[in-house]
Amino acid sequence: MVKERTRELNAVNTQLEETKEEVVMQNEELRQHRNDLENLVYERTHKLQLALQKAEEADRLKSSFLANMSHEIRDSHECYRRFCIGCWKVKTWTRK
Repeated sequence: MVKERTRELNAVNTQLEETKEEVVMQNEELRQHRNDLENLVYERTHKLQLALQKAEEADRLKSSFLANMSHEIRDSHECYRRFCIGCWKVKTWTRK
């Protein structure tokens, strides 16, 4: 009876050791997977930050361009308007 119980306990002990090895391997796989995910999140966050900086710079450049163009158009339009008024006045004066 003792020998039989010893064999049973040895079998259970062997199963426990195998299970322990499996758990240790699974924990190592999980640790590696977690590290891979952390690296992936870091890389994507970095790329998103760069994209955000580029988008903000593009927005600033667009705003500056539009402000400059608006100024240039207004100046040109005002100059043309004054020229037309001047021509009209000259035409009007020469008719009198």
